[in-house]
Amino acid sequence: MKIDSVPFGMQVMYDFILEEIGVLINKIDFDNAHELTELIVSKQQKRIFVAGKGRSGLISKAFAMRLLHLGFDVSVVGETTTPAIHEGDLLIISSGSGSYIIDKGDRNFELVGITTDKDSNLAKRADLTIILPAVSKIRDKSKIFDQCISIQPMGSLFEQILFIFLEGIVLYLMMRLSIYSTEMFTRHANVE
Repeated sequence: MKIDSVPFGMQVMYDFILEEIGVLINKIDFDNAHELTELIVSKQQKRIFVAGKGRSGLISKAFAMRLLHLGFDVSVVGETTTPAIHEGDLLIISSGSGSYIIDKGDRNFELVGITTDKDSNLAKRADLTIILPAVSKIRDKSKIFDQCISIQPMGSLFEQILFIFLEGIVLYLMMRLSIYSTEMFTRHANVE
């Protein structure tokens, strides 16, 4: 199909995306979101680690950057400068499918899993699980979330909701900790 034969304009594409996000964002358990923010606040004297693969990983990195701007000691799992995780630290893993591999050994840190699948390995291992009601790129879209079928490819809807969800956490933390953008800018990279 040629692009000039599409029977509607580009604006319709954005309307579709915003409608999908709007419907599903209201299905999030905001009690769990509040629990996550309080868990993050409790780690002000500890370290926070974030992890994710692919596009979820990129969004996790954006979240880590904002936590850094808020004054938290934060690291991204898999980077060359990532330190060891220790007792009392927090690991936040974002994975649409929830198939993120977690070491089966004893762990003495707290684990938060953000996923679409309440029955996934990640959800079962996490101390706190946040379910984002979006389709995953590898799950049967016709059998999930009351027949929720996204017109978007693969995991796009999960990744969009993940970004908005984490931005909401940042905004809440700003208010909860009385930190404003002017203070956050003092922690922004000044060597680029």
